[in-house]
Amino acid sequence: NSLTLEPFINQQIRLISGYDYQQVIRANEQVNLLLNSFEVAQVGCNLRLAVGEKFARIFNRVIPNGIIRYPLVQARISYSANQRFTNQNFTKVDLQIDHQLRLKLAGELSYRIAASYVDPVAPYPFLINPKGNFSNNALTINAFGCFETMRFNEFLANRSIATLVYYDL
Repeated sequence: NSLTLEPFINQQIRLISGYDYQQVIRANEQVNLLLNSFEVAQVGCNLRLAVGEKFARIFNRVIPNGIIRYPLVQARISYSANQRFTNQNFTKVDLQIDHQLRLKLAGELSYRIAASYVDPVAPYPFLINPKGNFSNNALTINAFGCFETMRFNEFLANRSIATLVYYDL
């Protein structure tokens, strides 16, 4: 069994360019600030649970070999404190379950269930942006973990649940 718990602390600066989004901060009755960059300090924890995971030893490193009989569960929770002009602190929670079933003489079935939640007060660049790879061109690339009927940056949300299923013969 493999249970990994990793605490983290970091600082992120995100600048929005190419979009018309600006957050309005009221400094006082006569002055409004328009922000397109956001600086936050984050503290949180990553959790990874892989029951029955096998490992391979290569030189001095021990790495997982990717074969797991049971679902792989990953979770991340973080608390972010906004450091510029505002006290809009927010929490983000992510949960993801991946599983791969090898069917005798029938191929391989993989699925992923992912759920995320962000406090609604989070600034634009910290919201959930599902991966999409739709294109009007003749060349369309299929990629596991992407919504093939959704364009890049088409949706933003503060709550999201997604189920992805992939079958390979």
